Amino acid sequence: MLHILPERIYQRGKRRIYYQASPPEAGKDVTVSLASPNMKKTIVTLMEFGHGLYYFDFDFVDLGDYIGTFFENGEVMGSGIFRIAL
Repeated sequence: MLHILPERIYQRGKRRIYYQASPPEAGKDVTVSLASPNMKKTIVTLMEFGHGLYYFDFDFVDLGDYIGTFFENGEVMGSGIFRIAL
């Protein structure tokens, strides 16, 4: 099932983003494909925090909407918008 994450508003700079696997299991290969406001794509591998919770640190430098698509073991699991404001 594809999950749509709620839109989040952040300030520019380095941020830690958390993601809950579905189902919440450890040992998954979790990645996110981020498209910046100028549509430059970046692939990030998430670190495992424990109990199915994963995270990544990302430096949001451009104002606007970043679109993230989350993958678990290569399968699309969810997407979300990260809005960067002043």
